[in-house]
Parts: sequence; C-alpha cells; structure tokens
Amino acid sequence: MIRLATLLPGDWTDEICCTLRSAQLELHPEYTALSYAWGSANVTRTIWLNQQRFPVTVNLAAALRRLRKADTEVTLWADAICINQANHMERTAQVKLMRRIFEGASEVVLDLGETQDQRHGSMRAYMEPKPASNIFSFEESEIALVASFKERYLSGTIFCLLRSLADPRQMEDLPEITESMGNPPVTRFQRALFESLRLMMRCRWWNRMWTIQEVIVPNYLKVVYGSSVAPWKMFVEAAKHWRVLSSCLPREHTNVLKLFARVVLDIDQMRETWSQGSQTTLLPLLRQFSDRGATDDRDRVYALLSLPDYSIHTAKVFENTVLNIIHTTGSLDVLSLDVGRKNRQDLPSWVPDWTATIDQVDRRRSLSFNVHRATLQSKIGRESGSLRH
Repeated sequence: MIRLATLLPGDWTDEICCTLRSAQLELHPEYTALSYAWGSANVTRTIWLNQQRFPVTVNLAAALRRLRKADTEVTLWADAICINQANHMERTAQVKLMRRIFEGASEVVLDLGETQDQRHGSMRAYMEPKPASNIFSFEESEIALVASFKERYLSGTIFCLLRSLADPRQMEDLPEITESMGNPPVTRFQRALFESLRLMMRCRWWNRMWTIQEVIVPNYLKVVYGSSVAPWKMFVEAAKHWRVLSSCLPREHTNVLKLFARVVLDIDQMRETWSQGSQTTLLPLLRQFSDRGATDDRDRVYALLSLPDYSIHTAKVFENTVLNIIHTTGSLDVLSLDVGRKNRQDLPSWVPDWTATIDQVDRRRSLSFNVHRATLQSKIGRESGSLRH
C-alpha cells in the first residue's frame, strides 16, 4: 500500500493544493513519479495538503508548480508528500517499495530544478520558477524551435543545443552553432552556451544517490530544467554524438561536453542493463556512483538495495554491506578498495567508507586487482534487493 497525491488544477501563481489517497501497486494505478533533489530543508514553501498547511522544500514546490495543469487533476507520487518522513517505521516500509513505485509509474519526471541566471554573475542567482515553454518531443518538426535558439541564453538554449547534437545532420542547417564554434577566438555566445551546460551539470540532482534507482527502472523518462522539457532519449542521443563538436571547441568546453556524455551514458547503460534483465552486482554500483551523496549515509547502500533498516547504525550497515558482498559474490574484491580513505572514524579498519569518493585510479586498480577470488559466483539478485531482473 502506498499513498498517491492528487495535484488540484490551478493557474501558475495559485497556491498549490493536494489531497492524499491510498493505492495498491498490485492494481496498477496511473500516476507520475517525481525524481528531484530535495535541496535545503531550512528554506521551505507552504502548500495545502488535505486542507492543512504543509511545508515543502523550494525545489519540490517549484516542481509541483510545473507539473500542475490549469484544468485537470494530476495524480503523482513524491516522497516528501507521500511518505511520512517523521515515522521511521513507515519510512523504512515505503523505501522498500521505491523500485516498484518508479517502475510502475506511467511516467517519471526528472526535475533538475531551476536554471541559474548568468546575468547576475553568481552561482547562487537562480531564476524564478516559470511554466514550461520550451517543450521538446524529439521529432523532426522541432527544427524551427531549434533554429531560433540563439536568442535564448539559458536552459532553452541548452536543450536546443542538445536537440541539435542528438541529430548531427541538423548541425549543418544551424549556422548559429557551427559558425561560432569554428572561428576563434571564442565568441561570447559560445562561452555563454557552454557555461549554461556546465551549470546544468552542477544541479544537485546529478549528485544524489537515490536518483540512480529512480531513473534506471522506469520505462518512460522525461527531463525538466527550468521552463524546458525533453525526453530522456534526447539526452542520450546527444551524449552519443558529443564528439561532433569536440574538434572545433576549446578544451574547457570539450571537457563540459565529455562530462555531460559520461554522466548521461553511465545512467543509460544501467537502464539498458535493467531493461534486458542482466545481472548487476552491488560492488560495481558502489564504485561507479561513489561521487554521489545522500543526506543519510546509510542511503548510500539503501538507495541501491531498497532493503533499508534505519534502526541499524551507519557503521554496522557499512560492515554488513562488505560481508554481504563477500558472501553473495564469493570474492574478496571488495577489500581491494582503499580502506584507508575514510570520512568516518567509527568504521573497522577493513570496512570501506562508502561516503568517500573513489577516484579513477582506484576504480581502475580495483577492476584489475583480483584478491583471493573464490569459486562461488552467485550474484545479488532482485530477490535480495539489487538491480537485477
């Protein structure tokens, strides 16, 4: 049993009003699941939930405003509304259902948050939330929208760039891109364009642990950034073709494109693995996503397993994780990690600190360094909570 929220109709500036109802996942209700980064819990906005005032983070309030329709109700699932966060027993029970919740959604909305306004010259200057106005469907008919992008320097511009990159044949028809890319010195437009892309990749969503599972399991996924909306497929195709522009860009801009491509394709590779029913063990996931964060350190493991128990101390969770990996894989590869790099001081010497980022050197070393490999090759399967069919 889960709760679903009904987002009542309203104009853009109206107060946000929701009602809650219970639903059974076994009956396959239709709903939109929201994947977002909470943001600061110290700065909140007030919505109406079951006719009671209810505080939510700024990010969630903006996401709800963008999801709301003027004349029809929207059924959705958002963790801060649909789970009683103050009740640890309920939280544990509901988190166990997270994979099923996102897998069963009609669509999942990946909300990156608000754009950052370069005109203010500050990383903290965010644009006010606006209704969706740049809506991409990844269809041929969008060429007119793409061709006009030079006049927009923020999120709309970035989505137009990605739309063009997703179908490199269109690049030849867009002198606004190609002419500025090939002629040094770097133009003001080019600098603004790639600064906007860099800022988009700094959105907190990309660094949160829980968002991995939320976007790996759904069938249909769309991305919202400020007033722009596009299918995840457009991001993937753009990431696959990033080298189309790399030869005519300065290094700093090429690095931004490479970062975008790596992050997007890492996620999409996991989506492919999941959709094909292939096995995925826990240790590679912990290594691959070690640079992601979580408010609760235990969620660095729980976000990948969906088997939470918040009554267990963090150090014990990390210790149990190592023992579980050894038992289920029949290998001691987990001990090849640098156990000396620790943020936490309450861990046994042999237990890796899953809050410490694993750098590229350690990742390569751990892949090539086989330690006392045992013969048992069982995997952490879906029956024990990992990302496996």
